[in-house]
Order: sequence, then C-alpha cells, then structure tokens
Amino acid sequence: RFNADGAREEAAELKAELAKHGVDAFLVAPNIGEDITQVVFRTIGECELFVAFATANYAENTFNPACTFYELNFWRTKMARRFPGRLISINMLRNGEEHNHIDAQLLFVDNTLYETWPKGSPLPLTLVDQILKTLDTPIPSTAHLSEFFHRAMPAGGQSGGTISSSGTDIW
Repeated sequence: RFNADGAREEAAELKAELAKHGVDAFLVAPNIGEDITQVVFRTIGECELFVAFATANYAENTFNPACTFYELNFWRTKMARRFPGRLISINMLRNGEEHNHIDAQLLFVDNTLYETWPKGSPLPLTLVDQILKTLDTPIPSTAHLSEFFHRAMPAGGQSGGTISSSGTDIW
C-alpha cells in the first residue's frame, strides 16, 4: 500500500526480482470489504523480514492505524524481538529531498547498514543479494535476553514466521 509519493513501482520491481529466488514478498492490496489494518498487521506478523521503502513522507503518523508510522513501529517493538537484524531500510530520497519524519530519519543513522535507491532509479544490484543474505543468516539465539523478552516470545524463542517450499515471506 503506497500513497501517491510512495515507491509502489520500486516495490513491485523488488518483489518480482525476489520471486526469481523463491522469496515471497507481500505488498498490501486488500480486497473490497477487507479491513486494511487487519491485513497489514496479520501479514507483518507472519513475516521474517521487513523492508522499509523510506521516501520523504515515510513513517508519517497519519492517524490511520495502518500507516507506515505504525507498521514500522510494530516491526521494531514486536517483530524485531523474534527477528533481530531483519529490518532492511532503503533510503528512497531523490537529490534535494529529506525525510520529513523522525522515525524515517532514525533508519539512516551512522551505525546502521542501509541501501540507497532513489525513487525512479534502477534497482540497485546489491539489494536482492543483501536481502537473500539476510534471510540466509541464522536468527540469533535469544538465550541472552531478559525474562521480559522471553515472556513476549513463543515457547523456545522460535519464530512463527512462514517458510514454505515456495520460499520465505517478507514484508
């Protein structure tokens, strides 16, 4: 789901490239009558990796319960516990643009690895490989986490993500 300034074309291009490698990427497209909030968060809850297509207005709190502000924060506060290191941030800014919202700005601090893909430009050659490498990296043990984190996770700290013969689901 993207607004007029979003990266819909780029997301579709990345989805097609990942499909060639057996990875299922989900782009929100609810059917008539479906609750978009339920579709968005149910799907994020089934994913093992989150891709943030951070355009200038990414992570704006529009007060829609399924806006990118809430999507990103749901991943950071809930899903990242099960899948640490599985947030792929893509800086989609074109020359002269800036991120308008602090949550998007925080994706691109000096100590965080991210990809740069200006909106409207060709798919970076390294992006698909980086996503595949991240998905192939074992999920770190949660044995060192506090009791609080253990209570928030399924028994044994194992993910509820989906891996099928067709590949791995990502957001």
